[in-house]
Amino acid sequence: PLNKSVSAELEMQVAVHEIGHALVASLLEPAYQEVVQRVTITPTSNGAGGLTFFAPRRNDGAQGTIATRTDLQQKLVVLLGGRAAEEVMFSMDFVSLGASHDIQEAERIARMMVRSGGMTENMGSPRISANLAGPRVADAVDSDAQWFVSSAYSEALELLQRHKATLIELAERLAVEKSIPGAVVRRSARVAAAKSDTKVEAVTATIVNSTSSRPSSEE
Repeated sequence: PLNKSVSAELEMQVAVHEIGHALVASLLEPAYQEVVQRVTITPTSNGAGGLTFFAPRRNDGAQGTIATRTDLQQKLVVLLGGRAAEEVMFSMDFVSLGASHDIQEAERIARMMVRSGGMTENMGSPRISANLAGPRVADAVDSDAQWFVSSAYSEALELLQRHKATLIELAERLAVEKSIPGAVVRRSARVAAAKSDTKVEAVTATIVNSTSSRPSSEE
């Protein structure tokens, strides 16, 4: 029936989106400051089609941490992982509005980094708050914030394109089971990263061997 077909397509799109967040976060471990706890595509009372639940990573008993530039940049990458996953799976023509809140939150964090943290693209002089300056400074803040968001999106895309097979495998499982533990995603991310590292090492070894066995031009 058409309704079941449409429902299945929507569930798969939501599953891809949520796995995008969870897989990116897991691939950034252990540096990323939050751990995936659970991923679900069960609709919530507030209208969300799916959710990825995170918990703060324990930090040797520390009561709290101060977010660094790196922490915030990784937060942006994870926030944009859902939209990036949709593009990797369905192409830009079929991305949804499901990432609208993620994009708004990413823009808010990027602006905070520039305005409140003085974190600029080239790590030069801190920007003066746009609220206290003229349009030229406001434009500069917009430019720096956009650079952070664009860079984060590019990184999310690169990670998910490299590990597309794992993205597909996890999304298909989530679409069937509706909810999966974060441990499943983290384990799959570790396996995928290990395979990727092994391929890089194999290619490097092949290049080294072919170079060392090449006849010398002086012979």
